[in-house]
Amino acid sequence: MSQKRAQILERRAELQRRAEAQRNEIAAIFQPWEQPLEFVDRGVKLIRTVRRVAPLIGLVFGFTTLSSVVGGRRRSARRRRED
Repeated sequence: MSQKRAQILERRAELQRRAEAQRNEIAAIFQPWEQPLEFVDRGVKLIRTVRRVAPLIGLVFGFTTLSSVVGGRRRSARRRRED
């Protein structure tokens, strides 16, 4: 192996060691934030889900309201006929 190639491989190994040390340092710095960020992620996911199904929720609410109004009128009409 040539001397130049050996130098390149040694430099590469050194850079990899430094990168590993930096990754570990960054992980240690952000470790206290891991749980709060997971909580925020779940909240964002919930909001996105609600936004995606909002038309369906509105549709169900509308049909429920409509059926109670129409059903209430039918009951009132029956009561009037019975009296």
